[in-house]
Amino acid sequence: AITTPAMAVSHIMLEAYKKYILVSLILHGKVQQLPKYTSQIVGRFIKPLSNAYHELAQVYATNNPAELRALVNKHSETFTRDNNTGLVKQCLSSLYKKNIQRLTK
Repeated sequence: AITTPAMAVSHIMLEAYKKYILVSLILHGKVQQLPKYTSQIVGRFIKPLSNAYHELAQVYATNNPAELRALVNKHSETFTRDNNTGLVKQCLSSLYKKNIQRLTK
């Protein structure tokens, strides 16, 4: 839905992008870049509309679960409104797993 050729951002694209960020964090531990064939206009307009999710990704990269939990609490209303609370909780638990794996190396 994000890579659909478009000159404007639809609500479906925005919701798909938010979920893309969360799933990318859970699977890869970082936000994967969008494919090159994604419209630049979409990329430019979609990022400011998903600010809380980019903040989450930045804090996730610091590997600090306490800071991540504080950010989740700060933006909990946004995540609940977007129906992404479950994915956000999975991000939090995946950070714990990632830190354990990092410490055992």
